[in-house]
Amino acid sequence: MKRLVCVLVAGTALTIGASSAFAEEGARAPQTTPSIEPTPSFAASRAGMTASLWPTRDNFSMVIGAALSLEIARQTFLDLSYASSYASIHDGTLDNGNHMGFGNPTIGAHFATAALPNLHFSLGGGVTIPLLQDPSNQVSNAAFSASRIDGYYDLDRFVRGHMAVRAAGGMEWHMAGPMFLRAELRPVLFVPTSDMYPVLQSTRASLGAGKRGTTSLFLEHAVEIEARASFGLGLGARLQGVAMPMEDDLEQVTAEPFLAMTPERKGLYARAGMPIALDPDLGLGARPNKLMAAKISVGGQW
Repeated sequence: MKRLVCVLVAGTALTIGASSAFAEEGARAPQTTPSIEPTPSFAASRAGMTASLWPTRDNFSMVIGAALSLEIARQTFLDLSYASSYASIHDGTLDNGNHMGFGNPTIGAHFATAALPNLHFSLGGGVTIPLLQDPSNQVSNAAFSASRIDGYYDLDRFVRGHMAVRAAGGMEWHMAGPMFLRAELRPVLFVPTSDMYPVLQSTRASLGAGKRGTTSLFLEHAVEIEARASFGLGLGARLQGVAMPMEDDLEQVTAEPFLAMTPERKGLYARAGMPIALDPDLGLGARPNKLMAAKISVGGQW
């Protein structure tokens, strides 16, 4: 009996010692770090530039823009953007020549939040200041070409004689593995500040201006799907439309295949796409003088 008690005591001591050793070893062992979802573009501070180039058989148009989104409070961002334009016109009209122009600056704000770790939303708005109040023919011609270079999306950057007020909602869903889905909806109200120009003009400055300035409502909407590798390189496609219920052209649809490099949270970003109009009056994009452009964006996210 005495021997049995000694064996039990020794065994218990060894068990407790081994358990303690394993516990200490477990505490020293590296812990598995949970995966971190990539930060959507609208949920981070960003600064960058975009260049859009539209060569056609008879003309060449270019837009260069800059944008800043800066977090000013938790999940709240100040948005600023501005773009300038250039058009080289050689289609045998009175507008032939090279035209330099400027655009309307925009200022706004948005709020970003996450419903789930892989599902993010944004909600905000902005105002476009009408610098293109009564531009010269040269500036007006450049603005006309620039307003069409993205399928009337962001038309307020180059609309003449109107202030624009925009509301905007967006989402990004990291569906599974490499797949991302994004969508946005942006109603835009154009308020005339001059009676000289319509919101949507079918001809350039020297060729006459259709109906005069009126209030108009546009609805910009888009959806994107992207397959992205773990190191940030992605391939995707964007389908966007601009509904114009108060215009003769009720809807303009544009597709954009793109290649992008996106940081997980912080770093440099780049994207190259090709907007192609899919219906009149800007398309079909493969036909002469129809919309098939190149769009390049570069910048940083922090």
